[in-house]
Amino acid sequence: MKKIIITIAAIAAIALVIFFILKKGKKDEITVNPGQMVSLQTMAELCTTEIMAEVPVRDTINSKEIFAIQKQRGQITFNLEKITIDPTADTIRIVLPPAQITLNESTDRNAWEVIDTKAVGRNALFRSDKFTVEEENAAKARAKKKTIALLRRNGTVRRAEEDAAQSLKTFLETLYRKPVEITQDK
Repeated sequence: MKKIIITIAAIAAIALVIFFILKKGKKDEITVNPGQMVSLQTMAELCTTEIMAEVPVRDTINSKEIFAIQKQRGQITFNLEKITIDPTADTIRIVLPPAQITLNESTDRNAWEVIDTKAVGRNALFRSDKFTVEEENAAKARAKKKTIALLRRNGTVRRAEEDAAQSLKTFLETLYRKPVEITQDK
């Protein structure tokens, strides 16, 4: 009886050793598929720069001068639907589309505050210095164009492009696990 128990124990020990040897040699197969971008909304939010400005407006329209303060709100965004991504190489190359500036008059109270108006030029004393709605809208449109030009001149747009490129680079390096190179489409 002892011989039977010892024989069974020996067979069990040999079977366990064989089982662990075979299991150790066989590795689990794991398949990793490359990541895909399903939605660009998160990336678009990462790449948006908000703009809030309170700008003085001094303009002359139809021999009338206006001085006002305009509150503006907007965004510097990138149309990420037009982004070009080449994920096939060792380094992922991305071409970021040009920045788009959206600037509007704020919806806050007192977003447009006229400080002073006056008639200028010949016969200024005999003409009204009141602006029509169309003239005020023309002054607002010019102020918007001036602010956009200022955002380009003072480097705000360039900084937004750099921030967007860095955010995209970090995001995509994590997604693809490869180095990312971003260039700006001008």
